[in-house]
Amino acid sequence: MGAKKIGWKNFIVGQMGSGANQLELQHTLPAESFHFYLAMPTRTYERYVAKGGARGFEVVSKVANKPFPDAMILRPTSAGAKLIVAEHAKERFLGMSLGIECDPARIKGLRLSDVSMVQTMHDGTIGGGFTLQVQVTK
Repeated sequence: MGAKKIGWKNFIVGQMGSGANQLELQHTLPAESFHFYLAMPTRTYERYVAKGGARGFEVVSKVANKPFPDAMILRPTSAGAKLIVAEHAKERFLGMSLGIECDPARIKGLRLSDVSMVQTMHDGTIGGGFTLQVQVTK
């Protein structure tokens, strides 16, 4: 079996309020059929994520494909994983990409759910995010 390609969706993260913000991936898709990745430029990771914390995420060194050449790629290792993004008011937006990889053979008859990336302020107040509707095509 050849390597599967990861479908990447680019997005931007803006600073909400003051202090660190959090990103949390929410879905009900089975872990044995779907794998998720979060990519960002190495500089973004070093300046705004590495120090703040990637609770429930691990750095991945090898993937089937990257969304851009200089990508630091993280994979959630637990439900409720939260990426802590340090305050970045001087940089208006940070570019990131959400990757979804699935095994089509394992999802026959499976009810697909939406995938949401929720952005919260340091106090837990939801202030942004987006939702993707998962569709599997040949």
